[in-house]
This record gives sequence, structure tokens and C-alpha cells, in this order.
Amino acid sequence: MKIAITVEDLTSLALAKPQVAEVGVYDGSHLEVPKILGEEINFLLAGNQFHGLALSALRHALIGQVDNATETARLKYITLGYVQAMTYQQKVAEAQAFKVATNTQPADYPILSSEFGIRYHG
Repeated sequence: MKIAITVEDLTSLALAKPQVAEVGVYDGSHLEVPKILGEEINFLLAGNQFHGLALSALRHALIGQVDNATETARLKYITLGYVQAMTYQQKVAEAQAFKVATNTQPADYPILSSEFGIRYHG
């Protein structure tokens, strides 16, 4: 099925429906796709719905890229994500123990003690 479409609309459509890029052929003014996909595309184009779908797809793709880049950068300086979660769990345990303790010593709370000097310059 041949569909008249601009490059701008095709770009948005490809974000919303990635299979367009996989099976479609574009000649600069028309997109050729299998009939069932063409019918879906015509429906989206008629209702001008693909821009919202494209924005949502782009948002999810960018969030994934940011998450991956953040984790990669973090791994250069800090431990793996699951190890970081274990550290947070240890912090919670130390904080809970500190709240009920009567005779507190910094050595009893190594993670909290190490952060205190960094976060609170006294």
C-alpha cells in the first residue's frame, strides 16, 4: 500500500510505529508498506494521532538512554546498582539502630559516620 506522507510526518510515525522503519520503503513523497500496516497508518494520519504516540515513544526511548548513560557513568565511580541498594539498606539499619541506642559511638555506625563528615561540615 502506498501512502503520501511528508518526511516530518514519517519521522514521527517511525517513532510511534518502529515497524514502519523495518518494512516500509520511502521514495521521498510516498511510503510503501504492507496493507494491514498501511490501514493502521492511514487511521493514525487521518486522526492526527501519531504525533502523541511518537512523543510518548520518544520520551520512553530517551528515558531509557538517560538511565543507561547514568548507570554507565555511575559505575565509573560507584558500585553496581544492586550493591548501592544494599548500601542504602545498611544506612537504614544503622539509622534505626541509632534512634534506639542510648550510648552511641561513631564506630557503631560506619556508613552514617563516614557520610556525616562529607555532608555536614561542622
